[in-house]
Amino acid sequence: MSNGPDTSDHNLLHNTQPTEDWRHEGDGEAEEKIAPSESSESHYLPSEIWTEVCRALRQLDQEDETGDHEWESEHYSGPSTRIMNRGGPIFTSRSLVPLSETCRYLYGVSIPVLLETVRLSPQPSHKGAGDLPVLQQIRALGRLPDSRLRGVNGLAVELRYRIGQAIREEVFLSRLDDLLARLPNLRHLTLVRIPLNGVVMRRITALPLMDLRLWKSTPYHSMMDISACIAPRPQVKLRSLLVRPSSGDHVNDVGRRWVSWLITQSMVDMLLDVAFLPPLSDTPTILEGLRHLALQSFGQPLDSTNQLSTFFSRVPSLEGLCMWVNAPTGSSPVQLPILSNVSRLACHAYWLPYLVRGTRAIEIVVTAILPATTPEQILQSLSGSTQPVQRISLHYESEYPQGAWPPDALEELVHLLPDLEYLRFRMEDPTQHDPQKSLRLIGKLRFLQHISFNLPSNRQEFGPSWQESTLAQLIDQTKSSKLRKVSFVRASHWEMYGEKCIWKYRMDGSTVAIRYFDSKLITASTNI
Repeated sequence: MSNGPDTSDHNLLHNTQPTEDWRHEGDGEAEEKIAPSESSESHYLPSEIWTEVCRALRQLDQEDETGDHEWESEHYSGPSTRIMNRGGPIFTSRSLVPLSETCRYLYGVSIPVLLETVRLSPQPSHKGAGDLPVLQQIRALGRLPDSRLRGVNGLAVELRYRIGQAIREEVFLSRLDDLLARLPNLRHLTLVRIPLNGVVMRRITALPLMDLRLWKSTPYHSMMDISACIAPRPQVKLRSLLVRPSSGDHVNDVGRRWVSWLITQSMVDMLLDVAFLPPLSDTPTILEGLRHLALQSFGQPLDSTNQLSTFFSRVPSLEGLCMWVNAPTGSSPVQLPILSNVSRLACHAYWLPYLVRGTRAIEIVVTAILPATTPEQILQSLSGSTQPVQRISLHYESEYPQGAWPPDALEELVHLLPDLEYLRFRMEDPTQHDPQKSLRLIGKLRFLQHISFNLPSNRQEFGPSWQESTLAQLIDQTKSSKLRKVSFVRASHWEMYGEKCIWKYRMDGSTVAIRYFDSKLITASTNI
């Protein structure tokens, strides 16, 4: 007798979690008992220990997989909301799959862990097959008995392309709806490039979901009846919601109201395209629990700030805000309520003066800084926080050295924010201006831990020798005992260990150990 399970259909879901023995093709309920193999010694360990081993392998896979898939790779530096910077709830299980194939005993132990979170997506081996393998995976998963499917806690269905000729849309959505109907304990659902018809939208509201991610998955723009999109006995009670359409997707009133219906008082964090902001006609619900909010504008552009202002008035406890939204297209004046509890803010430069005012922001990321935006304007906006800002990160759309900070602006920054721990800014061109005064001013920041000068990496004059010389000057002048990291150009930085040892991390991934003795620079080793 073979020790391994029958894996005739195993390849359908290889590396996508449910590595089940797909033998249940009859009534779907008969389940063969899996006993320990007589020739295997693995059963001498209690099954509880093997279960913990399986969970540890799953955790390793989660760490390895972060960022590998588009729907969980959206990342912004600085105070991004929790919904963006945490790992996705659904991940592959390449470490656990080989263990499940070892013998019948480990197969039986690992399957419940494998089925806790299931990811269905095209694999590299499916090149040329389009998204048809995803439909096959849905069918294979649907052949499992209900007793197995009751253990599914998280599901991700990911298409590489929008549904086209390879898959009939109505067939795919019908199969997906049938599968969702058999997952009574589903808590986390992610759909990537899945069009949402009324049937699937209604099914979503009938599930006890806590976390819903719709990545480039938007409701049908032809939907006309909101009541047809909500289950008679809705069970969904979300704490986390992500709705991100494809660029230029049209969103009609039904789709907007359906998303608005999902936003309830149980919400804790949310990423939302402004096209899905609740209509002004909706009765406002105060979202007391919402702590983290990210707004984007990939769908229709923002016309005015009326909806935005109304929505902000519903989130009195908001602590973290990301505002990746272009300036409104209309001519109405911007009027936004004060978000007094926000301590972490990231936004395009246009919104900075409107959003910082009256907050207690101590961590601020400013993006899309245009040539017309001056350091003095940024300083004026930063002064609007009721708390001393500790971390500032400035990101520019203009070519270097436009927007660079002269010493006078740096001096005002040091005076205004003496407690800065992190600063990323655009330094004046040191080949045109003496950097000594700027370095002396930065040296006055007593709590500085990380400084980034944001110099262009394609300029040879900012190479290793210049960086080493400038670094030595900065170390001699700094009054901060906490300085640990210095960045001159992108993707390359210096880290301090102890008082005399420095490591340089190059753009190519190699490192150089540097030691200082009596202010003399000595290269100790390279390519370590």
